Amino acid sequence: MSPNRSSTAAAARRAQREEEQRVRKARERRNKIITLSVCAFVFFALAGTTTYLLFTIKG
Repeated sequence: MSPNRSSTAAAARRAQREEEQRVRKARERRNKIITLSVCAFVFFALAGTTTYLLFTIKG
């Protein structure tokens, strides 16, 4: 194998590794956004329910 092929193969592996990292980071970012959205929804649902119950009980 010539040195040129070796460096080309290394560059291809490096490019594939970088692409996999980019995809993984994008997935992690998406998962973090989904998690924060769900947490915010649950928080506001609990806050709203608590407020509703407090004002309903006081009559």
